[in-house]
Amino acid sequence: MRRLATLRRPDTPTTGSELHRLAVRALVRRTGRLLLVESADGDLALPGGGVEPGESLEDALRREVREETGAVVREVTGAFGEVVEHSPAREPDVDVFTMTSRYFTCHVHDEVGAQTLDDYERDLRLTPVWLETAAALARLREVAGSTWRRSPRDLVVLEHLVAEVR
Repeated sequence: MRRLATLRRPDTPTTGSELHRLAVRALVRRTGRLLLVESADGDLALPGGGVEPGESLEDALRREVREETGAVVREVTGAFGEVVEHSPAREPDVDVFTMTSRYFTCHVHDEVGAQTLDDYERDLRLTPVWLETAAALARLREVAGSTWRRSPRDLVVLEHLVAEVR
């Protein structure tokens, strides 16, 4: 999968032990609109999350989209790219947390069910929203660097998406 970006927080150690996490994220577009999740404080993100042990990337993508948005993935149409992030680890015996987010394009069914959010997602009061792609990009530029960690990586991905559609 092509690398779209490698992001490193300035306070990330350059050496030491590392914890790796693999995540999948969905690019769901319909008639010029993009499916995102919005937090109560206005932050935006593409739906997605961590891949569980033994879970395929496609199964994880389907699960995460359904959990966060209530939408059911009809078809995964392709791999778009990946973003690798390095940040200081929160775990006591680990120095660096590395997250690799793999982005896939997909289509969802029209019917939307109930969200099944994790506790932290409920605390953020995540809500699915459909936004024009340009509006989503503008909003992500506004919130980049806010408290929710997904905005910077999704901003990079949307910038690539918009550039490639031109």
